[in-house]
Amino acid sequence: MPLISRPGAEIYFEIIGDSPNLITLINGHMREHTDFRALSKQLVQSGYQCLTLDNRGVGQSHAEASFTLQDMTDDILAIWQELGITKSHILGISMGGVIAQKLAHQASQHCQSLCLISTYNHPEQINQENQTDWQAEEAFILKKLSAYVTEDFFNRNRLLMQAMAKQMSQKLRQASYLQGAKSQRNALKEISPAELSIPGDIPVLVIHGKQDRIIPVKAAQEIASSINQAEVNIIDNAGHLLLAESPKNLYPLIIDFLDSCH
Repeated sequence: MPLISRPGAEIYFEIIGDSPNLITLINGHMREHTDFRALSKQLVQSGYQCLTLDNRGVGQSHAEASFTLQDMTDDILAIWQELGITKSHILGISMGGVIAQKLAHQASQHCQSLCLISTYNHPEQINQENQTDWQAEEAFILKKLSAYVTEDFFNRNRLLMQAMAKQMSQKLRQASYLQGAKSQRNALKEISPAELSIPGDIPVLVIHGKQDRIIPVKAAQEIASSINQAEVNIIDNAGHLLLAESPKNLYPLIIDFLDSCH
């Protein structure tokens, strides 16, 4: 089982593929590495190796009750060191995009390119109406989830959304999951835009859903405006969960960008 021991934690990770062209995939708040399975398959077929992991507090990673954004960043640096990785493309979604920016700022010598999806670099860019605590009742979760996708996608994929709500309901009844969610939220309160600034020589792609109601599209535009030569792609008729809602648009954008960096 691929676990790395860290101060106050054990971090689960997986390596998929054997190409020398590595991309590190970092997921959002309380999301697991398994979300990346379909994307990883496409990336491996396109000539890339994928490193995925469960951030502290979620999935098969274990952590003490309290940890920081720096801890989650250092976890990835430790995996790189353990595996002898000196260069990696980095892709981060939502909270994972914040970690990705911090990685690029802190260890730019290891960052080959940066792909930032549905993310932000300042807490004020999050829609605070959606930041209330989640309850375990499926009806409550389903209503909350409706804000993460467009109304059209929600209505056309109600069975999928109900399955997601049922799965989340089970997790929200677990004390360890609740503690992990609280710790990740607290870690995100530490965000400092100065610590997320990205060196101008790193290629950057910013992708965002035009109808994102969790992190409005202006966050993507503000990130891009602070980076020289950042490429921006706004996906129409898409919300926050681009992996689920718009993979046919998302995957080619990512692969074309990675290919352009070689």
